[in-house]
Amino acid sequence: MKIRLNSNRITERYQTDSTPLFGSIPTAHMFVMDGIGKWDSPYKWVGAWDEGKIIPFQEFNLTPDSDIFNYGAGLFEGGKFNKIDGKLYIWRPEMNAARMKRGANRIMLPSPSVEAQLAGYKTLIDIDRLYFPELKDGSPINGASGYIRPILIGTEKKLGVKYGALARFAIYIKMGGPYFTDSIKLWLQDEYHRGINAGEAKLGGNYAMHVFPKAIGTSLGANEVLYLDYTKRFLRETGASNIFVDKNWKITFPPFGDGVLDSNTVKTFLELRDYLAHEGVMIENQREFSLEELIDGIASNEVTGMGCVGNAACVSPVKGLIIKKNSILHDKYVPTFSSMRRDGKIIDSPDSIELIIGNGQPSKASKTMYHTISGMQRGTIPAPEGWLKKIERIF
Repeated sequence: MKIRLNSNRITERYQTDSTPLFGSIPTAHMFVMDGIGKWDSPYKWVGAWDEGKIIPFQEFNLTPDSDIFNYGAGLFEGGKFNKIDGKLYIWRPEMNAARMKRGANRIMLPSPSVEAQLAGYKTLIDIDRLYFPELKDGSPINGASGYIRPILIGTEKKLGVKYGALARFAIYIKMGGPYFTDSIKLWLQDEYHRGINAGEAKLGGNYAMHVFPKAIGTSLGANEVLYLDYTKRFLRETGASNIFVDKNWKITFPPFGDGVLDSNTVKTFLELRDYLAHEGVMIENQREFSLEELIDGIASNEVTGMGCVGNAACVSPVKGLIIKKNSILHDKYVPTFSSMRRDGKIIDSPDSIELIIGNGQPSKASKTMYHTISGMQRGTIPAPEGWLKKIERIF
């Protein structure tokens, strides 16, 4: 695939005095390609994508009647790359590209081939490779990584809810440090739900609906929101990452679909089942995990850990669940909470309670999972063949 270069390569390294925040360092360029065609049927788009180009990072020139603004025809992905022995390697990018195509099909939006997306990833990373942050003495920054953000938006000018035949695919990069820097707390609630009927795709609307509940959770002292399914019985995910529960030394992930993202990180852990078993971590098949099983397991100390997983989050242990007092969910479990309070498993606040998971520290399994996947991404643990792809110099 031929990609046009409409800008110059960066020639100076990005250096800083301290660890930057996640996604806080924009790079100078972006990759853009446009698709034009028509739909022959709900399952077949006939058209073509241009050759793609690297241009300076800039605004899009779109009119207010563009599909993305009126009907939310858009989705995004998130990839990661790291520096290993002075070279840049991208982590399993084909999974991101394939998921973008599945998500685009869900909203009948044209999408470029997996091969075209990967060519855009690699070219953009190559052009802006010197933005990968390091300290001013040239030493590496612990936890630093490059975050790749591909987006796909509908650009057809139309009114009326129907499929769009024009789309723009773009990629930009933000460098920075880790997403979470410590164990986190989740607001456990049953008032709001995430991505019902389309939760498996990274649609922008799924995340926009999460902003308001997250603001409530933040006011209660939580870092994120834990969602349940529409029946209010089973765990789903947080607004920005998938979850797992560590019960009786076995790791359980909720199944994909119905509010749960089709997670590349979860799939990676499932593929690493044999490796992790040798490290003492047992990965179960995905299954429904009920709210009742979670609360009873925390009360009985059978649940010793919980965590968030994702491309950005990696593995972030959850140390506590916050529940609003006088809510329906709270009142349903008052007898259990009374017993947990006597056992020192609850911290009371004026408006909420916090359920302490395990001993409030990351479980052994959580730490093993984190060190395994982060080690493979950073080259300190051998990864399966093909999972890390070196970014070669193209221009």
